[in-house]
Amino acid sequence: MRTARGAATAVLLAVGLIQAIPLVAAVAANFDALYDLKVNDNDLEILMRNRAVYIGAVGALLAWSALRPQLRPAAITLSVVTLGSYVVLALYVGDYNDKLGRLVWIDIVNVVLLAGAAVVEFSTRRQGRAADASHGAGQSGSQ
Repeated sequence: MRTARGAATAVLLAVGLIQAIPLVAAVAANFDALYDLKVNDNDLEILMRNRAVYIGAVGALLAWSALRPQLRPAAITLSVVTLGSYVVLALYVGDYNDKLGRLVWIDIVNVVLLAGAAVVEFSTRRQGRAADASHGAGQSGSQ
């Protein structure tokens, strides 16, 4: 189980760093080129850059959770919701450009990886609780 936990930690760190990449877009001068979009409206640009900060912050939280296991359930859930919602919205709206299409596939892969990490995390926590319970039961029976 230790190897699986290490792999899950690596997944959280890797997906978190990938998700943090939009932080660069938030301050990039060539914002339009990053997503192959024409953002001609200041209001839309503010919204898009803010979205980049939000997604990057979720990624940073996910990467941080690789080092702080108590954050993992919330970080994984938040990441799956944000990545999954992008995929669902892109498929629902359709007719997106190639760069956004690549993001759809990247997000699908990341959701699958996070689902695997979540299974390992849940299983590890469950085994830890079972071990704690059996250890606690042994102590109370000896007194």
